[in-house]
Amino acid sequence: MIFEQSSDVLKNAPQIILDISTDSDLIQNSFLEHNIYSLSTVYTSISFDSLNKFLKIKDSESLVFKLIIEERIRAKIDEDKKLLLFTKEDNSLKFDKQVKSFCNRLIAINNEFTK
Repeated sequence: MIFEQSSDVLKNAPQIILDISTDSDLIQNSFLEHNIYSLSTVYTSISFDSLNKFLKIKDSESLVFKLIIEERIRAKIDEDKKLLLFTKEDNSLKFDKQVKSFCNRLIAINNEFTK
């Protein structure tokens, strides 16, 4: 949409602000997701009771389940113990692959020079 007069912008501005402010669920879910992710960097596990208290909500399990399915957090749910188990990415394996790839490129370059 192109506005021809600055008054058009002012007429539409309150509507834009209203649209953003009415989507409080999106904002709240973003904060909740951020807080869960932050916990994952510090803890290896947390009970859902503790998570509910920390987030100040009644049912964190359904939110966590959604985040896991959407691959937005790396975690597993232990339903028997009612725990959220955060899984850490093994960076050493990633580093090993990078080193191996680099070495293979060096070997290939060396082979080109020794032909």
